[in-house]
Amino acid sequence: MNYFKILLLLCFTMILAASCEEVQEESEIKDVRLYGPVYQFDEEQKDLIVKNVYDVGDCISFVNDDELELQACVQRVNKGISQRGGTTGWYSIPRYQTEYSTIHFTIDDPRTSFETTLAYVADFSRFGNFNVKLLFSYYNNNATQFTDGVVLNGFFDQPEQVMTIGERTFYRVVEINSGTTLEYVDSHTNITVNVNKIWYDIDYGIIGFSTVQNEDWLIKS
Repeated sequence: MNYFKILLLLCFTMILAASCEEVQEESEIKDVRLYGPVYQFDEEQKDLIVKNVYDVGDCISFVNDDELELQACVQRVNKGISQRGGTTGWYSIPRYQTEYSTIHFTIDDPRTSFETTLAYVADFSRFGNFNVKLLFSYYNNNATQFTDGVVLNGFFDQPEQVMTIGERTFYRVVEINSGTTLEYVDSHTNITVNVNKIWYDIDYGIIGFSTVQNEDWLIKS
């Protein structure tokens, strides 16, 4: 089993299609007459965005009961205003501007030749809907990129839990559980999809996950 790939497969049964919108990363709001309406975070929405300070090069590790370890390191951190939509090729999406916050991790997997990444993303859709997402980008052996993800908003309605792992205590934990007991092999990547539960701290991000075989991977304290 490719243990390092497990982190990329947290999407289990909840898949978010990759967006086809044109994205231009900017730091300032542009003319709304040309670039469309502007959506920005209010205080309630800011409270749902990962607040732990991650710097480029920071790494987090997860270990299981057999002391196998996987590591994800921060590749980049981006915040600002991006202009989205417009006409690209045969489709056209109304223009709009969204505040966004993203933290990108690369997964350290010496057993693969293709890049895999995890990102915490907060932004708005073109309809002004606020979303917090986990995005997973990876390549198959033919170097074709895939992006899947999980929208977290619906899970924020459940009661927040306190969870202690080793010497660390997390105070805003929600459990994201697909309820499935089955695993399958992704036909695009030949990766076994077997994660069915995530423990996600609203302030910190992923602190642990479990497979359908009840194998827990918890953040290293």
